[in-house]
Amino acid sequence: LIAACKQIVDGLKGKETTNPVAILKQIAESNSWNDDAISTLSSLSAEEYFTIFKTVRDKELRKTINTCLQFGRIQNATPAMKEISLRAKAALTMIGNESDLNARRVRIYGIDANGKLPPSKQPDLV
Repeated sequence: LIAACKQIVDGLKGKETTNPVAILKQIAESNSWNDDAISTLSSLSAEEYFTIFKTVRDKELRKTINTCLQFGRIQNATPAMKEISLRAKAALTMIGNESDLNARRVRIYGIDANGKLPPSKQPDLV
């Protein structure tokens, strides 16, 4: 998973405007964005946010998560902005479902994973 993300990031080097990690870092540093940035971020799936969150570390991770979640707190957020926040929350829920420790870690972002697997990950009942 981490190798796949690095491969994606390596493939995007030199294309800073389409690299979601670079876009999130720029937004975190400047607290400003443009329509292209929102378009790129809102096109990412929850699984892609999951990969980003599992790849980024320490302070950068907190900044990245908070940057994604801020779009859900904007009073007049566009549907694309709301999608960024919703997909980031879904990714954090997936991370929280990995272990009790991760469930506690994502709780500070308002995510209540409860250790339950999302419907797509539920085991088949026999």
